Amino acid sequence: MKFIIIIILLIAFSNAYAQQQLDLIATIAGEKPGDNFCNVKGVGDVNGDGYDDVLIGALGGNYAKLYFGGAPFDTIADLKFLPDAYGSKFGYSLDGGGDLNGDGYADIIIGAPYSSSGPPDYFYAAGKVYVYFGGPQIDSEPDVIMEGAGWHYQFGHSVSFAGDMNSDGFDDIVVGAPNDDIDAHGRAYIYFGGANMDSIVDVLIEGTEPFDMLGESVSGAGDVNGDGFDDVLIGAPQMLAQRDIGKAYLIYGGDEIGPINSDLFIGDTTKHYYGRWVSGLGDVNNDGFNDFGILSDWLINIYFGNTIIDSIPELTLIPDRDFWYLGGLGDINKDGFDDFVAVSKYVDIFLGNSSLDTIPDISFSLWYSPICGVGDINGDSHVEIGFGRGGGWDPTGKVYIYSYGIVDKIEEKKDENYPEEFKLNQNYPNPFNSSTTISYDLSVSCSIRLEIFNCLARKIKILVLEQQNPGSYNVTWNGKDFNDQDVASGIYLAKLKVEYLNKTKSHLIKTQKLVLIR
Repeated sequence: MKFIIIIILLIAFSNAYAQQQLDLIATIAGEKPGDNFCNVKGVGDVNGDGYDDVLIGALGGNYAKLYFGGAPFDTIADLKFLPDAYGSKFGYSLDGGGDLNGDGYADIIIGAPYSSSGPPDYFYAAGKVYVYFGGPQIDSEPDVIMEGAGWHYQFGHSVSFAGDMNSDGFDDIVVGAPNDDIDAHGRAYIYFGGANMDSIVDVLIEGTEPFDMLGESVSGAGDVNGDGFDDVLIGAPQMLAQRDIGKAYLIYGGDEIGPINSDLFIGDTTKHYYGRWVSGLGDVNNDGFNDFGILSDWLINIYFGNTIIDSIPELTLIPDRDFWYLGGLGDINKDGFDDFVAVSKYVDIFLGNSSLDTIPDISFSLWYSPICGVGDINGDSHVEIGFGRGGGWDPTGKVYIYSYGIVDKIEEKKDENYPEEFKLNQNYPNPFNSSTTISYDLSVSCSIRLEIFNCLARKIKILVLEQQNPGSYNVTWNGKDFNDQDVASGIYLAKLKVEYLNKTKSHLIKTQKLVLIR
């Protein structure tokens, strides 16, 4: 009997005894084109069953869905949130994991920045934020609703749990409204949790200049300076001011919360919109202080926590193309260091360590945003990762969830259900008239791009662009181009590109000639 090593991996790092792996365990799609169902967030254990849960917002579909963890994890939504009018962008921002009312269950917050308010006063896109308290009987009715109070303020453009900023035993939240007030100087609103949490703002922080757009991005940062109070980050990227600078605030928790108890980080004129995205990263160097990052179009600065925080970053990341996203992942490889991800032309994952550098440990070129650690949703004692993919790449929207773990490097019998090699088969029929079937085999999980080119090497159709598990696949091409127009008779080329998501961005390409006769 033949025995070989099973390698059913998306990403692999090997040594003499073990392999670390990132396996695709679930793909969750939106309901229809235009939903943009991709805003994924881990929200902790909302229903108290011992498994972490996943929340996904549909940026264009005006809904969000909650998926309870379990063994195994399934892709059937357990709860759908749909409280607002169409066009409110409910689900544009969301977060979870904190306990606002002290009942021991993780709670959820969801922003709808284009929600209109009134009567008596009608304000277009004033914005709303909905709070849902967790528990075994959690339902889709909000427990607290906060509302913006001005025309196009976009209250709820960004939301985040803030940790316990005032050390009262209840977690708090921060909400950004970057267009707040007539000159878009922006505001951030902090609401303290409590057994009877209400919608009255407890701390209001305002931008200091016209078009500051303070609140474009907000993030809980944890306890950065080790004083026992949790802190928050607020970005003010000045995107409407066209000053090409931007700034961000680290607001410290404590008895007095506000700009008077904060640090200011200012960009420079060579890098656009500093503070467009801010993110707490956990403790990436395992020194006992939480760390954070601030993003501009052309750099990300990483700052390590300490008793005193200065404005000099410990690490600066420079992209091949402008950055889009930065986020913490948790400790995905269970080494005691928290990890994080940066998205530009590439998705770059950095595994935390005591001597962190600018070289990503995992990198691949298929575009995703957002990306986050979603906790242990399937009970395997490892943190899973959610990858959102929407917009022009996939208007319906999808979320891919991967599980990271360690597998002993031992010989096992290969599962006979998986093909033994990567192969693009000849299409059938060939020549063809109206349509033809293209089949291919995958021996491992990987990123797939199947495209059709004409004899001038011009791309005319993308048939597949997604992650796929090992197996055999059939795809039909109907002889039409991107505009759904029939192409002329002639010779065409089917190109299958398989990308293995690793540090070297390795990939394989297979091609087959197709003959179309009208």
